[in-house]
Amino acid sequence: MLQATVLGDGVSPGHVLYARAGSSSTSGTHGPSQEASGSSSSSSSRAPIHQTFAPLSLEEGSVSNATDEALTWSGRSVTWSRGVEIFRRFTYEHQSEKVAYAAFVWFRPPGDEGAAAPSTPKAPDASSTFGPFHTSQHAQWGAKSAELRPSATGLQRAVVVFLASYAFVYFASGQDTKIALPWPVERCWALPDGGALVQRALERREQKRLAETKGRKPRRSSFADRTGVSVLDDLVDREDAKAPKLPRLFTFTDIFGEFKWVAEAEIGGGFGDEEPSLAANASTTKIPMTQSIIYVAPAPYPLLVAYDHEEGQFLFYRRARIPLPETNDMPPTSSVKSMRPEELLRATELPPPPSSRRGGRASLSRSTLGVPTDRRVSGFGGAGVPTDRRVSSLGGADLLDRSRRKASRASMANEIEADDDPFAGPAAAAFGSSRRVTRVSSFGTETKSQRLSMAGKRRDDARDYPRLSLHVMAEDLGETTMIMGLDKEQLELRSEIVVERVYSWRPPGDVDLDAARVFLSENRSPQSAHLNLVLTFTNLPTTLFTFGVEEVSQPSPAFVFNAFRGVHCVAAVPVLATRSNVLDTLLLAEDGSLNLFSASSHQMAVQIPRVLTADGRDEVAHKLAASLSMVLDGDGEVVSSERRVVDLLDASGSKVTVVYSDGDRLRVSLDFEPAQGVACRCLEALSYALSQNEFAQLSEAFLAELQQQMAPQRSEVETQWRTLSNVLYTMCGLTPSPEHDTRVELLSGWSTQSDPVLRRLAQRIKMVERTPASTTADTVRPHSLTPNVLLALHLVAQDSRLSSATASWLTHLAPVLLRLSAAIGREDWVDYWRRLMPGALAGTPLAYPSRPVDHPLLDQFHEPPDILLYLSRLLMWPTRPFPSPQSCFPNASPLGSPDPCKQTRLVATIYSTLTHSPESRRGGTLVPIEKRAITAVKIMVDNGVDTAWLADLPFGVAMPLQEIVRVAQVNPSKDVSPQVFEFVDRKDLASIYTADKVSTTDLPMGPESGPKKPPTIGEIVASVTGETSKHAHFAALPHVRFGVDKRVEEVERIMQTTHQRTIAVEDPKGASEQDIMQYHQSVVNTIANRTLAITVGQGMFHYSSRSATITDPWNIPLIELAVKVVPGNNVIKAQIPEGADWPCFHNGVSAALSISSDSKGIDASWIAFNRPDTPSADHAGFLLGLGLTGRLRTMNAIGVFPYLELRHDMTSVGLLLGLGASFAGSCDPQVTRMVSLHAAALLPLGSMELNESPVVQSTALVSLGLIYVGSKNLHMAEVVLGEIARSEMPRVDGFTESREAYSFSASMAFGLIMLGRGGSSSSETERGLLAQLTPCIHGDAPRVHGGKNKRTASHIDATVTSPGATLALGLMYLKTGRQDIADLLEIPQTALALESVRPDQLLIRTYARALILWDDVKPQMEWVDAQLPAFIQSLHHGHKRTSGMELNTELAYLNIIAGACLGLGIRFASTANEAAHVIILTFFGVLGKAAAGQSMTYEGRIRRNTARQALNILTLALATLMSGTGELNVMRRLRVSHGQEGAGVTYGSHMAMHMALGLLFLGRGYFTLGNSNLAIAALSISFFPRFLASPMDIKAYPQAYRHLWALAVEPRCLIARDVDTRESIFMPIKIKVRGRAGEQNLISPTLVAPFDTIVSITVDSPRYWPVTYDLSNPRDRDSLVRSRTIWVKRKSGFLDYNFDPRGYRSMFVRAGTMAGFDMQYDLVSPAAPIQLASTEIVELISLHTGDSVIVGMVKRFAGSAWLESFVRYVLFECVSVDKPSMLGVYLSMALALGSSDELKLERLAQVAFLLRFYRPTVFEREYSTLGGEKRHPILRQTFLHALQLRLTARQGTQESQVAYLRGANPTPAEVAALAVYLAHNHVPARRLLQALSQLVPAAAAAGSSGTELEIKAREASDKYATAVLEQFDAEEDTLPADLGAWKLPSVRAALGAWASA
Repeated sequence: MLQATVLGDGVSPGHVLYARAGSSSTSGTHGPSQEASGSSSSSSSRAPIHQTFAPLSLEEGSVSNATDEALTWSGRSVTWSRGVEIFRRFTYEHQSEKVAYAAFVWFRPPGDEGAAAPSTPKAPDASSTFGPFHTSQHAQWGAKSAELRPSATGLQRAVVVFLASYAFVYFASGQDTKIALPWPVERCWALPDGGALVQRALERREQKRLAETKGRKPRRSSFADRTGVSVLDDLVDREDAKAPKLPRLFTFTDIFGEFKWVAEAEIGGGFGDEEPSLAANASTTKIPMTQSIIYVAPAPYPLLVAYDHEEGQFLFYRRARIPLPETNDMPPTSSVKSMRPEELLRATELPPPPSSRRGGRASLSRSTLGVPTDRRVSGFGGAGVPTDRRVSSLGGADLLDRSRRKASRASMANEIEADDDPFAGPAAAAFGSSRRVTRVSSFGTETKSQRLSMAGKRRDDARDYPRLSLHVMAEDLGETTMIMGLDKEQLELRSEIVVERVYSWRPPGDVDLDAARVFLSENRSPQSAHLNLVLTFTNLPTTLFTFGVEEVSQPSPAFVFNAFRGVHCVAAVPVLATRSNVLDTLLLAEDGSLNLFSASSHQMAVQIPRVLTADGRDEVAHKLAASLSMVLDGDGEVVSSERRVVDLLDASGSKVTVVYSDGDRLRVSLDFEPAQGVACRCLEALSYALSQNEFAQLSEAFLAELQQQMAPQRSEVETQWRTLSNVLYTMCGLTPSPEHDTRVELLSGWSTQSDPVLRRLAQRIKMVERTPASTTADTVRPHSLTPNVLLALHLVAQDSRLSSATASWLTHLAPVLLRLSAAIGREDWVDYWRRLMPGALAGTPLAYPSRPVDHPLLDQFHEPPDILLYLSRLLMWPTRPFPSPQSCFPNASPLGSPDPCKQTRLVATIYSTLTHSPESRRGGTLVPIEKRAITAVKIMVDNGVDTAWLADLPFGVAMPLQEIVRVAQVNPSKDVSPQVFEFVDRKDLASIYTADKVSTTDLPMGPESGPKKPPTIGEIVASVTGETSKHAHFAALPHVRFGVDKRVEEVERIMQTTHQRTIAVEDPKGASEQDIMQYHQSVVNTIANRTLAITVGQGMFHYSSRSATITDPWNIPLIELAVKVVPGNNVIKAQIPEGADWPCFHNGVSAALSISSDSKGIDASWIAFNRPDTPSADHAGFLLGLGLTGRLRTMNAIGVFPYLELRHDMTSVGLLLGLGASFAGSCDPQVTRMVSLHAAALLPLGSMELNESPVVQSTALVSLGLIYVGSKNLHMAEVVLGEIARSEMPRVDGFTESREAYSFSASMAFGLIMLGRGGSSSSETERGLLAQLTPCIHGDAPRVHGGKNKRTASHIDATVTSPGATLALGLMYLKTGRQDIADLLEIPQTALALESVRPDQLLIRTYARALILWDDVKPQMEWVDAQLPAFIQSLHHGHKRTSGMELNTELAYLNIIAGACLGLGIRFASTANEAAHVIILTFFGVLGKAAAGQSMTYEGRIRRNTARQALNILTLALATLMSGTGELNVMRRLRVSHGQEGAGVTYGSHMAMHMALGLLFLGRGYFTLGNSNLAIAALSISFFPRFLASPMDIKAYPQAYRHLWALAVEPRCLIARDVDTRESIFMPIKIKVRGRAGEQNLISPTLVAPFDTIVSITVDSPRYWPVTYDLSNPRDRDSLVRSRTIWVKRKSGFLDYNFDPRGYRSMFVRAGTMAGFDMQYDLVSPAAPIQLASTEIVELISLHTGDSVIVGMVKRFAGSAWLESFVRYVLFECVSVDKPSMLGVYLSMALALGSSDELKLERLAQVAFLLRFYRPTVFEREYSTLGGEKRHPILRQTFLHALQLRLTARQGTQESQVAYLRGANPTPAEVAALAVYLAHNHVPARRLLQALSQLVPAAAAAGSSGTELEIKAREASDKYATAVLEQFDAEEDTLPADLGAWKLPSVRAALGAWASA
């Protein structure tokens, strides 16, 4: 009888908590209750307690949780307990709702984009609009993630709590989410691949209808109203009967997704590896309300059990996940681009919704149900704002009915209020009374009733008109198709989970469904299991019904159900009792006894031990008290109140709660499974060797015997093995071993005690133990099972030889194998184990049968299968699989599918890849060792093998694998997974594919800090010379990037705006004090003007250089405008009359741009966290900066709308332009809708006027252009094109003054939309656009109206529209080479023609022509001259001076030169082209002289100002060309310009100069500019030649556009990093660029060419493992694009270039000297070569490796003993030649020298295995050629041979050898040395020796000489060895055996022994 283990009280901590709190009494109910959790109870009533446990996984390889994990809920709280501790508690008092259900479910946490992110990078666009670093074109605002797939990763377990109206999801990370429910939930089940199945609770009317159908009273619903049914309810019921019926079962797979109904349909496939799909013409139906799901099987069983109340039968379903067909909610963009609004309206018109007002209840989408949604994510995983949604009841209202839109909004709102349905269901009723309306979660998905009611309420509040207009405009815009966004309401959402009915069964009586239990058992394989139903009937006893479920493939794949058992019982539960991951059934019989149904339905009784009861009484006393309190039943009969088990509850794993008749509960464990060890492994093997009945008897006997042991010893491996061996002896007819006395073992351990009495007692006990037992016994009669048991245990023993951890099992198995072999008379098997484990013979009595037993199972082997011989053969020739219990025995295992010889199978599989196939040998095409090595490593990785597994292998078996790992390490293949690179210790290659997950130590550069004092000289010196300087964040990267010079520090000094500047001012002589003060103030104002202009360039310099801490707000530093004037030390504050809002805006942009792209957690919640209480200019710029880096994509309408409704101009500008930059090229309709609210041109006809300021409307147009950049959306293009020439905008203040800025913005929007989309020939559409655009460039002719000679002036002012329109034309035909289009921008060729064109327009025309004729732009002076008219070319005197020209000519010259240089700089941006650099520097000097003129005449000022503007453009062109390089010549010129003041030097000039300086050191030198179309357009807008004189001037050019350069930034600084230290290092690299001969030799970190021009990047340094990045490989290219990092791994024998520039300190150099190590030394001989001093070895190893284990070992073994010297020598060798994995091999081999245990022969066998592997016929022929060159083995061969000699030193006496050769059995004292002799001399097996002993005397008598006998004996030995190996061969063609010939001295000794016998 099995005895359970009592764990404690059977009540969970949560149950105890609620019981003590008085919320409930301890009841006998079990399982989830279905009553009253929706209605509120009085204070006196007590809420029931419910409980659920963590689901059990039955998949292979899963490990059951040893700790009970339960969720217990009662009333309005949930308790999460683990074991006996309460882990967490959730309360919902503020929700005023009770908990309906709670469960553990796997979800993807908030903020995890793994589901939506593709596994591989998106393919680059076919066009060149976007660069490789742009992702905005793929962005989608508010995109919902797809349903979780089974292969989805990143799932986390969460606790889900369902209330009546809400669900709460809690993750272990602390994140939580609140979700609105469309209906009350009754129960849910976790799905194995993420998400949950959710069963909806029936409404009261549904329960009533169901009860009427069944003919009984309705059951009171948990969520129903407890009031009586009124007449009004009957009317509602009649209407509800006509409404669509809601399904019962749904899936919930995404916390931000919808509940989707589960369909029932016919499923095709889904069996085995076949993907499931809907059958042809299969129709999908919903699970009706008449069915209740009662069970969902865990993985891998796709089974559901439901009960049909109407039919009264159980339904069995199988579930499958079938992806939904791809659907497009919106028409393709390509079909919409050329559509007009009315065409788009017809194309996207939806059918009207159902006319029934109640039909909306069928909608399950939370976005359309109208229930409140509040999704709060605590922590930093996401962001959201609590949202309440009103119930939409528009019914059949047409969403596109504009007549309805034009009606009175107030009356329509009232109509909606009147239409509100109070009987729309529980969900609506619960929230219908709420009058609180807040923001919706999606601006574009707001229902119409919400919009109208909100609009009606806004009309009543005239004081908030700005916000009113924005909300009403949102409503109008949401109902138009002008922006291609049409709201769609999905009425029904089907899940990917589909179920199919596979079986139905009608129970024999009426079932109490609340008491029904369903569970699995006998789950031996994923294809079969037992499904058990414990049913309680009203008129029948409780019965356990068992169904066998099996997946069959014939005649067609299907599930087959067999009902084969019905047992009356009280209760039954599944338990993991006797088998791993296989459930047994624990049954409580009617008589109160417990029985365990295990393998093959074998029944074993279970007893619960006596324990103290809960009140402290003993069990006997308890029974006595119960007997004295006997009671009478209703009939007057005496009823015994004896304590008995009445129920089984809460089964979880091996634990179950036992309920007694008196209400007591005990938690007991039925874990009878053997511990993982030799006994468990043998049982697994015997489960195949024995029949199911035989194994059941063995298992029962084993468990029964084990129960007899003391409880603490039952789990010990030794006790379990001793018990199993005795049971096996008994089964096989042998005498069990004597009982092992643990007391003797305890006393024998006292030999080291100080007490002499105890020591003598211990010695006496050891002497008794050493008394040898008799090794002979009486004759036995073997059992028929003995051969099966022998072979099964033999295979387990062979498997244990392949692991150092299990090698000790041989000492347990060998005595049993010897006795079993002798019992059946197999002397060959006895001899095998006597040779391998000679120590096992001592004390093992061998009993032989009267005659040997012939058994075909053993006769198939010439010799007992030896795993080392098999692997030796496998290294040379393909073989059959090594015998295993699965292959040798036909029986199926009752334990499921155990693999007792897993190690054998795995090692053999790996070894098989090292052998050439017979086909390759015959064809002569042998597979190179490199490919075989990679294949072997792949198999290791695919099987979950790691380096610890490799280290656990015995040294002999491990060495061939170490050799191939070395080959794979030296010659890796790129077409493998990162895990393969990790396995071979090539982390540098693994990091290529996991670069986004690898952290670095020096990027980002450091946290943002506020203003601080400048460092002192001492601090600066300490930071440079101190040790901490190596780890200083702000100094680390520039030091690597630019060496040791101070250029970056100088730029940082120039760019600082937060510290007070100190200037020395020389006072004017003779001036009064007042005049001096005014003079000082003017100087301070000038410096302040320069400081304000720095902010734009500051953003460039600090771009992506500082990390953000998400727990702290981001600091936007204040601009310090006060200046200290010396020598008076007066601090004077600057006076800025017009204000500094726009400089503060630029400061905010710079602060946002400085946030590193590697910073995590910059999402919508963090942005909201940084939002100030009042709108400000700096935060407005901060929003723009976040948008330019794409971080505004995390925001949704909830986060955006509060910013825009403030109507703060700068905030609107920053947010709108930031949204456009974040979604550039996405054409996203939601973002378009938001932006279009702020542009009058995009508003629908008849809509409310917005009255936005001109700068906001201008920004909205450019933002729209960015959203549709390069899309050629004709509708958008026509809209913005019509705005270029707009001359007025009614009711918009200041539009006339800002007309030029608005025209420029409209032009840029048009140019962006049509960017590069101009065709090679003009189409009709393009000609129409050109006809509209050309007048804006040149102006249109006057028009005639009315009568004669009535002429009106042109309505297009070309002076306003021409600059922007010209640039727009250049962007439209960018890189097209259209000469005819370029001719539209003709440069006047005569002085007279110049009079008709403004000089500043010549700059734009020249630049636009360069954009169009892109390929014609050459870095040559001739090309620049070609841009000038011929008459100007003759006047510039070789571009040396401009004096002598007329004013108009000189102005034209300056502008044309500036435009040409700008085109040249952007054409060769970031290339540092030398020729272009010389040209621009030449003109920099020319224009610098022109700008330095001092003439104060009118013409002189014009010349100076024009030259200054041209110089600004030239400065930007030069910096663009050299962006990111930090080139010193350019820096020197810009530093001079920084200090220039005087006439013509304005705010705009300073801005241009500091922008150029920021570009030169873009991102501190780690970033540069791209050359994509979007980059060119962004630079063109940002560098537009309108550098204003005032900080607040935005009339001609909106200053926010200056920051669009950020869209052109590309991180192309290539950095080499050590993969072990994560630090950036200097590294020589070779780059091969397409179109260039040879390779470029560079030193990283360095800027490189655009990645689309690079062919390959190679690391070619002897100090590092070689790495080549092939950019034609998508993975290599993607790695560089994502990380810009070359990951390298330093060889352990070298130092990096920082510590050892010349390589003189390398350990490799030291190892090659006389003081190094000698590879010929065998490490064992006493005559060792001279070594380095131990202290020097310690220093060298510590310096060359960062492995703490190796460093600790070399410090520990620093003595002079042999072992210490050996370890030190080996460590030096392993580190020098970079083979640290060999350290364990050397140590294990060295330890074998000093071992004298029973495994000595096993270690000698490992050495013999290695010697066979390293023979020339094996290693040199098969494994030594690498890349055409011979390689040396990594194991020192001299040491291997020395080890063999040491191990074979003792070979026994000659007498014992002769006796053995003559057939005598050796004595236990002689057998160990004799075994060494036999192994060393390769003496053949006993069977061959016996045959030769009979043949040799006869041959000698026949006259054969001694030499002939020797030859014949050795030939016979070789043939026998070949025959033994051939039994493993898979091919008929075989190789001869090469196991080592029988040594000649031993042959002669054998012949002599036989001759003299």
